[in-house]
Parts: sequence; C-alpha cells; structure tokens
Amino acid sequence: MPEISTFDVLRQVMSLWEREADRVQKLDRDMHYLVSIEETAAGVRMFLLTRAGAGCPSAIYLRPRGLPRSTLKPELVFQDETIVLYTLTLKPRHVVEQARFFVRQDDAWHRIIRPFHTGIELPPGWGFSAHHLYLEYGAPKSDLPMQRAFIQYVETEENAVVLKGVLIANRKIGAATLGIRKFRDEGRCWTEPVKLKRAGRVFRQPASAYEIYRGEQAYRFEVKLSLDWSLLPASIYSVTLHLDDRATGMHAFNAHFSARQTPLAVGGVVVNPFIDRASGTLRLERLAISEEQWGELARYAASAPPREVCLFGEYTNAARDNAAHLFRYALERGQVRSYYVIEEEFRSEIGGEHVLSFGSYEHLKACVECGVVAFTHHPSYVYPYFAETLLARYPRTIFLQHGVTALKKSMDAYASSRRAFDVFAVCSTQEAGFVMKACKYEPSRIRAAGFPRFDNLVRLAQARDGEARDIVVFPTWRAGLERMTLDEFGRSEFCRQWSGAIDRLREAADEIGATLRLVGHPIIARHVEQFGARAHDVSDVSEIQEILAGAACVVTDYSSIAFDALYIGRPTVFFTFDAEAYRFAENAFIDVDHDLPGPRAATPDEVEREVRQIWSRRGAADSALERSRRQYFRHTDDRNCERLMQAVADCLDMDLRPGAAEEAPRARDGAE
Repeated sequence: MPEISTFDVLRQVMSLWEREADRVQKLDRDMHYLVSIEETAAGVRMFLLTRAGAGCPSAIYLRPRGLPRSTLKPELVFQDETIVLYTLTLKPRHVVEQARFFVRQDDAWHRIIRPFHTGIELPPGWGFSAHHLYLEYGAPKSDLPMQRAFIQYVETEENAVVLKGVLIANRKIGAATLGIRKFRDEGRCWTEPVKLKRAGRVFRQPASAYEIYRGEQAYRFEVKLSLDWSLLPASIYSVTLHLDDRATGMHAFNAHFSARQTPLAVGGVVVNPFIDRASGTLRLERLAISEEQWGELARYAASAPPREVCLFGEYTNAARDNAAHLFRYALERGQVRSYYVIEEEFRSEIGGEHVLSFGSYEHLKACVECGVVAFTHHPSYVYPYFAETLLARYPRTIFLQHGVTALKKSMDAYASSRRAFDVFAVCSTQEAGFVMKACKYEPSRIRAAGFPRFDNLVRLAQARDGEARDIVVFPTWRAGLERMTLDEFGRSEFCRQWSGAIDRLREAADEIGATLRLVGHPIIARHVEQFGARAHDVSDVSEIQEILAGAACVVTDYSSIAFDALYIGRPTVFFTFDAEAYRFAENAFIDVDHDLPGPRAATPDEVEREVRQIWSRRGAADSALERSRRQYFRHTDDRNCERLMQAVADCLDMDLRPGAAEEAPRARDGAE
C-alpha cells in the first residue's frame, strides 16, 4: 500500500474545514491533533496538526509507563496564519507498551495528540485513551463497565446548588442519581435525580469520536441539590454519581475549573465547591458563615494580620490521634497560640478551651492568622479550601501521620507532586526512606521525631506493667465490606475466618485466665456484632490506648496498630489468611516474610498456637521484639510531643528554649 503523501493530508484537512468552517476555532490552542497514522518501512509515521499560535514543537516526548522517555523531533510540513502541519516518525524501538505523548511547557508536562476527525485508520496496537481520547500504544483493554464524570459548573439557582458536567461511559446508562453524604457519617446521606442527555461535543471533540474509537457514550448531566443548607451541619460533603449499580466521583472538567469556581452564597450560608487534591474529585464545604461574614473575612485577610497561630486537627469529627495529643501538649506549654478544629457536635471529643468549630467564623478567622497546620490525614480537614480563596499564600504544613508507613503502600495521596508538606513526621530512618521513595520527598522535609500519641501510650503502659492480661483482637477492613448487608457480611470469608480465630482465642483465654477484647475498625463497626458474643468484651477504637496498655498480646491482620503495640513492647500475631488476595507482599513497603514485627498465622488454629506461645513467655526477655523496636523506631521514649513541637516552632521561626522571648515573632510567609 503506497505511503500517504503530504498533498493527500493537506487535501484531507482542507476538505474537513470546508465542511466545518468553524472547526479551527474549536481546536485547543495547546493541543495537537492526529490527522493520519501509518506503518512504513522506517517505522510509524504520523501527520499532526495544531493551531498556528502554538507553532511546531521543538520536541515531543514519548513516555512509556515505567521506562525512560524518548525525545522525538517533529518535521514541519506546512504552516500558514491558521495551522501548522508536521510529521512525526517513531522507530520500532519507540513502539512499546503504554507509550504516551507529551510536550514540556511552562515547567509542566502536558499530554497531547487527540483525533482530528473520526475517519482515522489506526494500525494494530494503537488507540485513544478513555475519557480524553489521547493517542497511545498498547493501552490495556477491558470489557468491564467503566464511567467517568467531569464537573463543569457549580452554580446557584433559587436557593439550590446546581451541578452541571459531562459523563462518559462504555455502555448505555439507564437510571442515574446523585448521592450526597456528610463526611464520615453514613447516617446523613441524600439522593437527588439526575437529568441525562446525549452530548454533541465533549472536550471539543464530536461525541461520535468516543463511540467510534472507544465504543463509549458521552452525556451531559445536570442535578439540582434541593437541600436546606441552613439546616445542615458545617462539614465536608462528598457528591457521587450513581449509574445503575455503579458509582463514580466527579473530576474537574479542565485545569481551569478550580481557578474559575468560587464559593456560593445559598440558603443564608456559604457553600464552597472544590476539587479535593487527594481524591481528585468534587466535594462541598458547608460553612457556618453568612455572605456578610464572608466579606468581613476577605477584608481582614487583605489587612495582612500576623500569622502566629497553629491549627491542629484530624478528621473533622475526631480528636484521638496524633494531632489531639500534640495540641494538648502545646496548650499546656502555652508557647504557641494553638487551636483544635473539629465539628460543632464533636467538640466534647477534645474539650477545654481553644477549640474551634469547623467552618465557623472564628475558625476561618484563625485560618487567616494561621502560620502552621499540624494534621494527621489531610490539611483541608483543618484548613479548608475556602481559606485558600481568602489568601494567596498557604500556611506551613506538618503531616503528623496516623500510622507507621510499612504495611500498606497507600501513600499516593501524600505525594509531593500534590503538595509538599514542610514537615513529614516519621518514626525511623527506614520509614524516611519509604517516604522519600514513594512520595518523592527531599530528606530535609522528613523528620524522624516519632508520633505524639506514643507519649501517653508509654505512660499508660508503664502504669500497667505486670498487669497486662488481655488478648486484643483488632481486625482491619477490606474494600467493599462497609457496603455489605449484615447477611452478606456473615457469609463472607472475612467473617468466617475471623469468627473461627475468635472462637479459638476465646477457648484459650478461658483456659489461661486472660480476657479476650475485640476492637472494631470504625469503617466496619456496624458488623462487629457478628463477633461480639464470642469475645469477653467489645471496645470502641476511641479507647485503643488504654486497651493496648493492658494487652499481653495483639492479634490483627494488616493494621498499623501493631506498631503502636510494638512501641510499648507488646507482641503481635498477624492473621493473614487472605494474604494472596490482599496482595500483602506486593503492597507492603517491608519484606513481610522477614521484617514483620511478629509471627504470621494463616489459619485460626495457627493464631491460637502463636498466642499460647506468647502467653507462655510472658515476662521473659524477647530479643526478636527488641530488634523490631530498634528497626521501626529511632526513639522509644515519651518525648515525641517535644520533638514535634520544635517542628512547629521552626515553621514559625520561634525559639522555644528556656529564657527565649515569650512573644512569638511574626511568621514569614507560608510555604509555596
């Protein structure tokens, strides 16, 4: 078959424009479009087109997933005041699995090459990606139902919030509803009907291109949230599209969404739509302020008040982790203006003074004065996205973590590319290495200062030495368990295995004179009743420190609570009956066959045997346990709060040494 000539391509382009006179105005200025592609003796040759303002790129980068990138040199073919046409040739060595195309612009990578028309004949192995139709080679194929929603506008209409966007799915969609749920509160959720209609164009592409190249359907959706916002608690709310029996979050329609979207005054309060950096999906902040107070905060922010405050927080409805312990320490010392942020109905969780209700005027005013945010999960639970609309700068950030990084490679949400925290607290040099590798952090930002909650844990354990006679069972959760009914959960392998293990441990506990205590993971707490009758006691996770202090040993599967137990010298048995399905070895940072801080058991009988052996050695020195403590902790004292408070002071340019000035100097501008 003869090669496609430049003349043929130009004639094809001009013919398309004659049929669609406005087509050139609909091209993205920075996007490049595939006109034709063919296999030749020299490799794969493409004809590409872009708007004249963009010019012919000096280089295009091919970035195969997991392999070094290659630099490709385009050759200019034609240029006028409207378009630029050029060719790109890929040699056989360039054509590898998951090959994608990028240009480097404004110090960032931009993915390029979409179809210019719907009649391109693609060689074997080539295709266009899901959702945005980017050209790629070796993309994985899947027959599973797939969908992705993109939020384009969030507006107000008659005291209601209206969401408008685009939905792309590889199947025809029947019923569609929108789910709204208060953050970490299954009891507060609502549904709204969704209007769907077939789209004509999506991302400046004809909808027919999705059907031809991907077998996908493109829709536009609209949904009105007819909630009485004035009655809802100030909190964070997730929004999810439910399509038949599947659900999806809403991603930003384009890079301009967050910059263009502003908070909304609705129902006498302020609602702030934002794209969460961790999940990449739309959420809503319901704030307890009026439109007038919003204006007052904006004026106060413009006056550039001193930034001497440190805000502490965890989940918006919790106060039991590292941030709560460090906040209490800071309040006792009185060296830094400190406040704890939590939802109004949960203020009793932390108690005392200097507690701010999430989304209140006082909370948001403190955000304007904030120089440091110390948090355990994500900074937006303490320093809401709304605060970023008031200030162009961001306070310094201290990530206190909520568990030792070792057993689960669940660190994508904390990658430095999303937002590099000023201080990333870890417990050891080993853990620092995991963070540097997984999250691409510089060593200077990582501080092996330990976890604030360990201080109190040490004191509780010291008070119970010689009296620890509990066998503590702490099953963690698996994806999907929280959505099961009680009957479904009762039939699951998870329930069967843990029921067997708890039965064996109850028999052993009765025989040796121990107490079997079951602690339910918060996500599956409603299913704990399946196990409750088998244990001597069922406890809430809020009491975990007192429980660990009284433990003779702990039995868990994949929970990092094992490291809290290790810190105070309590042994752990790891019940990993589903290690293969869980991909334990692949998903852990450590070598789970050699570096676990305790023995593994695959069956309920093995769990019982390991626990009996631990019980028989109670009170004796355990050299293996001590080696693990040295491996996972640089410090095993009760001065973790002191070390982390010094990190707060460093971020505020304060001197906490005895005799230093009592008044903190004004902090420098926040981290970029």
